[in-house]
Amino acid sequence: MEAFSSIFRKLVKNQKCILFVGRIMRREMVFLSLLFIVLQAAPIVSCVYVEIDDNAIVYKVVDGDTFDAFPVGRIRLADIDAPDTFDPGYDDAKSYLSQLVNGKHVYVDVDDDNKMDVYNRLVCVVYVRENSTHLKNVNKAMLESGHASVDNHANEFNPSSWTLFTYYPTTDLPEKTYKELLSAFVQLDYDYSDLQQDYSSLESAYSQLQSQYDNLQSTYDDLKSTNRDLMEENYVLSRDYAELESRYNELNSSYYEKIQIARYDELKAEYDELRTDYENLQEDYGDLEDNNSQLRNEHNQLRNVHAMFLTEHDSLASSHYELSLVHNETVSEYEVLQSNYTKLAQDYINAKNEYSLLQTDFEMLSNELNTYRPTTYTLAIAAPVLVTVTFLLTKRLVKP
Repeated sequence: MEAFSSIFRKLVKNQKCILFVGRIMRREMVFLSLLFIVLQAAPIVSCVYVEIDDNAIVYKVVDGDTFDAFPVGRIRLADIDAPDTFDPGYDDAKSYLSQLVNGKHVYVDVDDDNKMDVYNRLVCVVYVRENSTHLKNVNKAMLESGHASVDNHANEFNPSSWTLFTYYPTTDLPEKTYKELLSAFVQLDYDYSDLQQDYSSLESAYSQLQSQYDNLQSTYDDLKSTNRDLMEENYVLSRDYAELESRYNELNSSYYEKIQIARYDELKAEYDELRTDYENLQEDYGDLEDNNSQLRNEHNQLRNVHAMFLTEHDSLASSHYELSLVHNETVSEYEVLQSNYTKLAQDYINAKNEYSLLQTDFEMLSNELNTYRPTTYTLAIAAPVLVTVTFLLTKRLVKP
């Protein structure tokens, strides 16, 4: 029995082999039971590896480590601690525990040392049925899922010795005859040899997994140490930041007070200037109002003068029309006179040309007279001719 119990404790450390280990142990227990029956011819008795003090039905989950069950009352899972209300992970831990136990039949192993904690809750290791042969340790499941941490107290329990699954069949083995049991014993003996070989291979795989686990654990410890250092540094930085923020707020408040005072003085000076400008503008407005009244009077006078000018303009326009008529008549007369002047000028040119010819003739005659030395008789004849020519020329020149 002790050898098989040792094998069992080693195998259940590897969670991937849990179901297979359960099958091995079930067959081992049957084999031992049959062997015991053959040798002692005694009734069959199931082997139980857990202490079950009571059982109950869960009807309410309070948080990740506490629930209510009928008829035992409120139960506190022993030696684990899950996040409390408003702590990070509270909802996840409560939800996971609800999936495990809520509405289910549970088996409780009550602490023999204290039984209840200071809040009158039963301190227990709780089991829930996994299948027909094994129970699941709820306390261990909460630890391995990461929803709770170990919180060891002074009691009968030892979290390091817990296994996730525990052999606890629902019924005893049926009674059989000696020959049937002997036949079963022989068959189980063969099966046991096969299982031994499987166990060796599983133990080798477990060693490899254990090595990997150790490496991961070492890495995890390093990361945890680094995280602790970073958390301490973050705490220091947060504290310094809080102090700086407090100092900044003080300086900011003082700065705003100074700014507000300076701003008030500037606004007061601007207000006084605007007040003075407003009074000056009021005076200017009064002056402009007086000037506007004067300009309005002058405007009315100019409107009257403009009306007079319009009247005179109408009169001048009428006179201009009459003068235009006279001008047109005068232009007509001027054109007649211009035409007569043109004719006179032409007649004058013609007379002038004739005068030039007569003068030429007269000079020729004069020359001839000088040449022939005229006598008194000749002068007597030439004198009337000259008078006649002169008269004709004069008449032509003065002809209208």
